[in-house]
Amino acid sequence: MDNIAWEANEYNATKRGATFYIALTLATLSLGALAVFTRSWTFLAVVVIAAVAVVVQANSKPQKVKYSVSKDAIKINDRELPLTDFKSYSLTSLNNKPTAINFIPKKRFKGQATLQVPEKDFDVKKLQIFLAAKLPETSAPNGLLDFISQKIRG
Repeated sequence: MDNIAWEANEYNATKRGATFYIALTLATLSLGALAVFTRSWTFLAVVVIAAVAVVVQANSKPQKVKYSVSKDAIKINDRELPLTDFKSYSLTSLNNKPTAINFIPKKRFKGQATLQVPEKDFDVKKLQIFLAAKLPETSAPNGLLDFISQKIRG
């Protein structure tokens, strides 16, 4: 077996309920009122732009991404990253079901590579066995930014 390839959404999208939009509206109005009260027009502009960006992101549909893991590299669409750039990998799970594979870089300020796992018909154990010869698996807890990003995306 030379590589494992699959296609998945770039993130797991969920339908937003009324509670999300009510909370967003209340937060935007509160921060907007604070900006007007302090006469900080730049802050008001940032609040409005951020609210619009969150609404656009929440209503956007995820794109399909092609992933591939070979014995030497991982490939995300057309971008190829050598496995030698990474020191380990970890699985992100939601409700005891793997949702993503995170490759942790050797260099401190280099971003990690995240490969989304499709919701159906994907054998994560097969990928773990395939990667075991090249990289150790670690258990990395989700950070605050991961949590916030996951909540915004769905």
